[in-house]
Amino acid sequence: MRMLITGTCLFTLLVLAGCAAKGATPLGEDDTPVNNYNKGMEAVENDIWNGALVNFDRAVALLPGYAPGLAGKAFVLAEETSLARNQAEKREERAESFRRLLDKAIKHSKTEAEELNVRILAIRAETLAKGDNWYGKARSHYEAGRRLDARESDSGLYYRSRQALNYYMAQACFDEHDFDCAETLLRRVLGSPEGRWRQAADTTFSRLQLMERISINRLSSDLAWKLMARNTVSRAEAAAVLIGELGDRLPSRDFLVGDCPMPNDVKGHAYQDEIIRTLSLKLRGLDLVRSQAEGCFFKPEATLTRKELAMMLEDLLGLLTSESVSATRFLGQDKSPYKDVRSHALWYNSVLIVVNRNLMQTDLTGAFRPNDAVTGTECLMAICRLRNANQAQ
Repeated sequence: MRMLITGTCLFTLLVLAGCAAKGATPLGEDDTPVNNYNKGMEAVENDIWNGALVNFDRAVALLPGYAPGLAGKAFVLAEETSLARNQAEKREERAESFRRLLDKAIKHSKTEAEELNVRILAIRAETLAKGDNWYGKARSHYEAGRRLDARESDSGLYYRSRQALNYYMAQACFDEHDFDCAETLLRRVLGSPEGRWRQAADTTFSRLQLMERISINRLSSDLAWKLMARNTVSRAEAAAVLIGELGDRLPSRDFLVGDCPMPNDVKGHAYQDEIIRTLSLKLRGLDLVRSQAEGCFFKPEATLTRKELAMMLEDLLGLLTSESVSATRFLGQDKSPYKDVRSHALWYNSVLIVVNRNLMQTDLTGAFRPNDAVTGTECLMAICRLRNANQAQ
């Protein structure tokens, strides 16, 4: 979960902090601009944005005008910009501010190693905030970064090679649905002798390959194509794409879920009909959320998790195939084959079944990541495989 910072306070700190002409006195040998910048980047990777800001501020306080520290502050402000995406005026104000900080960081870069870090953070900031012309600006930073001498790898800074530049520009291309660009850059990373970014690049490259396989399956709904490159899928979108792709193969039932009436958060929703049809199937993972105090809810905008998808797929197997699927078949086993799924978990049986049927996969470490968000490619690939299995019967 993100650790958020009060918007007004963050904005004031980012714009005004670090203005002193004389650097602060170090508190020890490790209290250096480089170390504080690197610690800030580690905090960012762990979604500890307020802690990252403290480190970036300290880096700039020790060395006023320190370029990587300024770029780090800009990146934190870009995160705040992304959270204000539905507040146009505030978002544009934040966007202008983080871009001014980036311009300042570029001007204050004393070495090409520093500028490489600034350009990479600029690409990440533009991709995260997605302000006006963000993709064009990200490409400009990438082209500038490519002209830098990447041999300055002994600087001690967080980013030490051009492969990070290629990887984060590939992510920007992916978000813009420029998949040819993304594939080209990911191939450069995967073909590099420097291995730090290979695993991350391989994950994104695998998603591209899945998307290509999915596109061959003649998707029926427009929503399916839109979801393909998405990093998350909402519960409402999952219901809509399920009915859009499998609706003609699923039984038709009346919406009767115990004593629950039509949920208030479903009435008038863009996917109301698809949600009601899904609820009538009584699929675990996409069922109602009950509260004694507030009644029944569907939570259509909540992000679908991998454990929810696994339970949903297990129930769909029983509806779409001739095989009998037992929801308790594997419960009670002494040891789980997955390090992050306990054998007594409600979704344990579902995980074993969907992995064994190749509807979902673990990562390279053998972890299933049950609480992670489902990506669009994961959701669509599973639904396509279910549909193909049903057609083969």
